[in-house]
Amino acid sequence: MKDIHRTWPHLTKLYTLSNRTIEHRKLLVIQISKNVNKERKLLKPMVKLVGNIHGNEVAGRELILFLARYLLMKYDAGDKKI
Repeated sequence: MKDIHRTWPHLTKLYTLSNRTIEHRKLLVIQISKNVNKERKLLKPMVKLVGNIHGNEVAGRELILFLARYLLMKYDAGDKKI
């Protein structure tokens, strides 16, 4: 997620949740939006995707990271569908 944020700092915000894992690890979150640094408008639609709930299930995490990169690359390339 840090690499994604470094590549698209104008479209992403990286932060940690106040809660931690049972092993006291930070829970990292990446927010993606064309207005990521502005206050979110009331009732603006939002989607939350969660991966890697269980540490041994890495496929979900990798798919979400792939999706994030794909959406950001397509958006930067001017893809109107994104």
